[in-house]
Amino acid sequence: MVSEHLRTYVRFAVPPLATALLFALVLFVIVLPSTERGIMRERQAQCQQQVHTVVSLLGYYHGLVVAGALTDSTARVQAMETVRDLRYGSEMKDYFWLQDLRPVMLMHPYRPDLENTNVWNFADAGGNMLFQDFVRVASDSGSGFVSYMWQRHGDSTVIGNKVSFVHLFEPWQMIVGTGVYVDDVRAATNELQHSVLAVSLLILLLVMGLEACLVTSSVRAERLRQQAESRFRELAELLPELVFEIDHTGRLHLINRNAYRVTGYNAEDLSRGMTGTMLVIESDRERFVRNIERVKSGESTLLGQYMLRRSDGGSLPATIHGTPVVKNGQPVGIRGIAVDITYRKEAEDALMREREFSYRLVQASPAYFVAINSAGNVLMMNSEFLRVLGYRENEVYGVEYVETFVPESDRALVADAFTQTKAAGTPINMESRIITRSGELRMVEWRGRQVTDKNGRLDFFF
Repeated sequence: MVSEHLRTYVRFAVPPLATALLFALVLFVIVLPSTERGIMRERQAQCQQQVHTVVSLLGYYHGLVVAGALTDSTARVQAMETVRDLRYGSEMKDYFWLQDLRPVMLMHPYRPDLENTNVWNFADAGGNMLFQDFVRVASDSGSGFVSYMWQRHGDSTVIGNKVSFVHLFEPWQMIVGTGVYVDDVRAATNELQHSVLAVSLLILLLVMGLEACLVTSSVRAERLRQQAESRFRELAELLPELVFEIDHTGRLHLINRNAYRVTGYNAEDLSRGMTGTMLVIESDRERFVRNIERVKSGESTLLGQYMLRRSDGGSLPATIHGTPVVKNGQPVGIRGIAVDITYRKEAEDALMREREFSYRLVQASPAYFVAINSAGNVLMMNSEFLRVLGYRENEVYGVEYVETFVPESDRALVADAFTQTKAAGTPINMESRIITRSGELRMVEWRGRQVTDKNGRLDFFF
């Protein structure tokens, strides 16, 4: 009899266990490493964007020299001091440095002791001649990424692996650089890994609990179900997430200790018939109820993002995942986890602030900025360019740039430059004329390059 029970248990338990192990293998061998690479690519793209903004700023000061408004030495000093004060990132500690090709450190906000010093023989903690690598990449390719070891911001006692993007500003033979710390990327990946592991373990326990019910008598199954329920409650009390269960009437049947702590509710609120909809703010309740029905029907396990309602009237953002509670083949409730995403929302807000900073920098610049898609149509034009041309923003969006803003005699030259840049990926560096709304011709010096999407395809010229 024992052997028969064992064979039956193995027959039902092995398939879900094999599936869970395969899921874990795919998750930790393929998905999470891919996620870390994705985060690193995103951070590197941010570095490129920030460096290109500073290169445009240097181009503005060089333009003042060309126009005779400043001497070369004065323009360089003003440009370096402006770049010295620039910061970005979630803590506003990320920075830029400037050096030349000798290489002499021209400006470093956290290492002023290196300024005006030849750093050719400077090696990092791993023995890498990093400044020689910066010169090699900038000289050979114009720009690129370099890996090395460097202190964390202003703390010279903490050394970490870093990947930086460098770009050569040719008129001044000056290299602009900024980077991302590898430890920051790994920390973001580890945080995601811990969250996914907790959810995976919970799902595995639920699957094992359901399989156990199939191999015992009804009395034994009920007893095991009660034991599994007790273990689930104990596990729920240990989890840092907010765990809850809603019965078929919509009442909260269970919330864990962390949910009590975060929301401010207590066991008395639960015993008085607190409903699941009371966990979210009023404006989210209708959508919450609709998504509960979708989870109960098996359409989805994601209830979505909501603002959780605290007992004191406050709120916090969370992502809620749920799974139906089924008895005798019928859904009788919802069991779910709410993950506090306050820090993620703060990170998203910080990213939006960085983007807004870049946008304001472009809009406030006295230089002309324009973004043109692969078809030659205008996507964006900054305020100074609009003012000089005599147009409003809504009048230029989507129009064909060469046909509208380049005099006929120069169109072939400009169109050929765009074609060469699109084919070879080389930056635009040329002089041409533009025509204003009033018909006035102006000579401008163009410096631009193509911007690609995540697949390496041309997105737009900038």
